[in-house]
Amino acid sequence: MHSSVLIIMTKLPVEGFSKTRLAQSIGDSLATQVHLAILQDIKKITQGFAMDRVIFYAPSSLEDKNVSAFKTLKEIYPEDAFFKQHGPDLFENMEVACETMFSEGYKKVLVIGSDIPEFSLKDFIAALSVLERDDLVFAPSSDGGYSLIGMRDLSKEVFDIRVESSSQVLETSCNNLDAHQKSYKFLRTIDDLDTFEDITSFLLKVEKHPQLKDYKVYKLVSELV
Repeated sequence: MHSSVLIIMTKLPVEGFSKTRLAQSIGDSLATQVHLAILQDIKKITQGFAMDRVIFYAPSSLEDKNVSAFKTLKEIYPEDAFFKQHGPDLFENMEVACETMFSEGYKKVLVIGSDIPEFSLKDFIAALSVLERDDLVFAPSSDGGYSLIGMRDLSKEVFDIRVESSSQVLETSCNNLDAHQKSYKFLRTIDDLDTFEDITSFLLKVEKHPQLKDYKVYKLVSELV
């Protein structure tokens, strides 16, 4: 067991359940393939790094398909622990995930989703470095939310989000932290991949980050544009 852990929040890769917004443009099957490619890339870039991984998964309502989807997920992360999400929304599920990991004895906890195609190992190293000095760290996203959150102690207030628009998520989280006198820093802006327009934006970033050409998700989506 390492002192740091990466929590991956993900839906089970069930067609018609995962990546539904993207599926509106490219179809259920291909959208699920994109989902799996991102999960495989995260596994590859973190493999061998001094940080544990755990997967908190959300099942679909299709019980018969959940079994095979869970098996697929386990084949990608055969050595990692799995926990089922139970909360009513993402923020409560993230809170429970963080609380669970701190109760296991971890000193630093990072949380990401399974829809961010451009993470590199440097991002996780930078996040852990920030937590040497500050209470929390964020990788902002262009839509006003965040693609990564990390903390060195459980800060439940950061998940107390009651907003009408996702564009207010990061601002609300930071306001809550300010009220509790918690320190935090920002990493670079890192975006998710939810729409066809996001695919175009992701491909443009390859010029600045050529290592993305080695990612499974790049090879998959580059054929779509």
